[in-house]
Amino acid sequence: MPSRADPIEIPAAARPARVPVGERLYVIGDIHGRFDLFAALIGHIRRDNATRAPAGVRIVVLGDLIDRGPDSAGVVETCRTLAARSAGFVVLKGNHEAMMVDGVRGNFNAFSLWLRHGGDAALQSWGTDPAILEAGASNALVQEARRRIPAETLGWLDALPPSHVAGDYLLVHAGIRPEVPLSGQSAQDMLWIRREFLESGADHPFLVVHGHSITESGVVTRSNRIGIDTGAYRTHVLTALALEDDRRWTLATDASDERTDPVDRDRLEADVAAILRDDEPAQAGAVPGRRRWPRAGVAVLLLASAASLVAAVLLRPPGPAPGVQRYALPEVAAPDSIRIALPPASAAALAPQADRRGSTAAQRSASRADTGEASGKAGADRAPDTRTATPSVIRPAADAGLPVTPVDIALAPDRDGAAKLPSGRTSVATENSQARRGVDPVGLVRPQ
Repeated sequence: MPSRADPIEIPAAARPARVPVGERLYVIGDIHGRFDLFAALIGHIRRDNATRAPAGVRIVVLGDLIDRGPDSAGVVETCRTLAARSAGFVVLKGNHEAMMVDGVRGNFNAFSLWLRHGGDAALQSWGTDPAILEAGASNALVQEARRRIPAETLGWLDALPPSHVAGDYLLVHAGIRPEVPLSGQSAQDMLWIRREFLESGADHPFLVVHGHSITESGVVTRSNRIGIDTGAYRTHVLTALALEDDRRWTLATDASDERTDPVDRDRLEADVAAILRDDEPAQAGAVPGRRRWPRAGVAVLLLASAASLVAAVLLRPPGPAPGVQRYALPEVAAPDSIRIALPPASAAALAPQADRRGSTAAQRSASRADTGEASGKAGADRAPDTRTATPSVIRPAADAGLPVTPVDIALAPDRDGAAKLPSGRTSVATENSQARRGVDPVGLVRPQ
């Protein structure tokens, strides 16, 4: 009888969904302080990955690293280290992280709610005496939490993104609100939503992979969503969903993976390094590093890329000019303005453009280059405009046939003459005066 550590293929949902060619993702559900199961699952992933063809691999954790289980501190600090070392290790925010951050920073209602939902176990993992916890929430306990949990840790958790896009998949902790454009989704819903999302049969713009809602019977597959929270803290089953091309399969732990002795953190980190095969460390907001792919896989990937390029040239309508990358903003209709925040490494790769209006706009844009920000007016009735300085933003073109509003970004040739593209993690904020609000769908921008 196969164990849970053996890959289990799961059938395709009614709607086809793919990840980009040459990529493989392992998406991990709610860990909830089970450092032992997290380490065991990473080991299962390493063994599974070693049996498959070379690919660019990412690991994405769907939030709720903390609470209920015995070692929230170990999970958080290890994930923080891994995310800092490699852009291929992505951590999303869960509602438990949001409760802890808000509570420890002074929201007493959030602090009380957090304690009632496993925060007491988290505090113990950071060294709080269980006897102090017996009295329940108090201002003194808030102060204790502030002493125990490093401010840098709270800052990192607070800054975690609520979502991540991979091809046709949207990865998010809880879900999204049906019938609401992705540009209008709130962080509150992405972290907390349950019934309205779970019971909906709506055709979402992406196939949504989520945690948050426990199903002890296993992974739930619907035409519009895949739920992978299998209640690790009480079932011993921590699940990973693997995605490659249009295929998906699962790996999971079981009771045999439970450990009471300390987790071998060095081995865990070595396993992750072997899975991701990064040859350069990640930086805050950095573009993912190159992968060390074995030579046998390089030819396959080059052939696939060449075929995709030929198909793109022959079959696609005219696109942006050479040296320009077009990004798609899901369901944004002619916003008044676009602000694109590029990772610093990407911003540095963009060359200054000649500004026919003089140096004022160039100076304004260049002054923000250090933060990777640039802005440009947008409007469906305006032609692309490359005149701003580094990094430059081109106004959306009038592509009435597309279900998205495109934004073009002028790029610099590198030493080999190839354009350097910003990461798919580029953040785009749109402002619409009719809606009277600005939205920032972090991770919901993707190259066309």
